[in-house]
Amino acid sequence: MVLGACLLLTAPLEWLGSGVYCRARRGVLAVAAVFVVWDVVAIAAHVWTYNPRYASGLRLPGALPLEELLFSR
Repeated sequence: MVLGACLLLTAPLEWLGSGVYCRARRGVLAVAAVFVVWDVVAIAAHVWTYNPRYASGLRLPGALPLEELLFSR
């Protein structure tokens, strides 16, 4: 729900010409890459887990839930 709300609130800014997605893409991808690696390491070390009740069940390599990748981005 949070991810959808973020998209809903920022999409009009992109359509109105502010280019919030284009300008931030390079920085966001670099930061997201760091956090994705951090998440995969923490999951492998059993430092944290994700409650299947609140996730779709789709897992990426490293047991990373799809929602976590989308949220990191």
